[in-house]
Amino acid sequence: MEPTDVKERIAELLRNRAGTAGHHLDPYDTSRFEAILRELGSPPASVLDVGCGTGVATDVASSLGFDAVGVDTDAEAMAVMEAPQHVASVAALPFGGSTFDIVLASEVLEHLPAPIFGQALAELSRVAAQSVVLTVPNSESLESASTRCPKCFCIYSIHGHVRRFKRQDMADLLPNFRLAAIREIGPYKLRHRSIEWFFRRRLLGRWPAAPGTMCPQCHARQGSIRRTDGVAQTSRVRRAAMFLAGYPWHRWWLLARYERIT
Repeated sequence: MEPTDVKERIAELLRNRAGTAGHHLDPYDTSRFEAILRELGSPPASVLDVGCGTGVATDVASSLGFDAVGVDTDAEAMAVMEAPQHVASVAALPFGGSTFDIVLASEVLEHLPAPIFGQALAELSRVAAQSVVLTVPNSESLESASTRCPKCFCIYSIHGHVRRFKRQDMADLLPNFRLAAIREIGPYKLRHRSIEWFFRRRLLGRWPAAPGTMCPQCHARQGSIRRTDGVAQTSRVRRAAMFLAGYPWHRWWLLARYERIT
């Protein structure tokens, strides 16, 4: 499959599977999946996609000639996949040691609370025979990507993220593996200044609504908000201003590849 064909296949799956079982997929994700697939190298090789969601990377890897398997806790999301799949947690993978040549975990680690974070890293290392490929949000501001529940006033990430990663945090994540490569991928992101968020949210109590998100404390789901053309235009202007104010800019994700220490 040619690179242009890979990109078109990814874009097609993103369009078809966006919103499946509540999984948000964005056209920007095309660049993330492209980078991940390049990092896998050349087939044949066995690949385990941990936290595969709707299986975009898993299915494209399979079409490229990899022996790809997906794992996720959401059986409904995986139902749209073509590749083999297993319902399981990243903290308890149902495979023997060194079962897969390559283990992939894209946009997984930032969701893991402290009790299972270390277990998940150990499991990724255990089942990988040769390498592990990870992606995480790049220097994400958890404050800027948060909202407040209108019912119980719990403050939470609109993406369900509970931890952030910088480049220096990636070096010694996986036991028995060394960091072989790391780079920034994806579009440039907004980097909000913390003082603005502090005054607007903490002092004035003006937390932005996040329609469709669910509070992790009381499980209330925020409703949709009708937007006029004028509001949308103002929002674009503000986003442009915040983009300029957020210098220096960084790309959206960090992609790291680890090699087993022999």
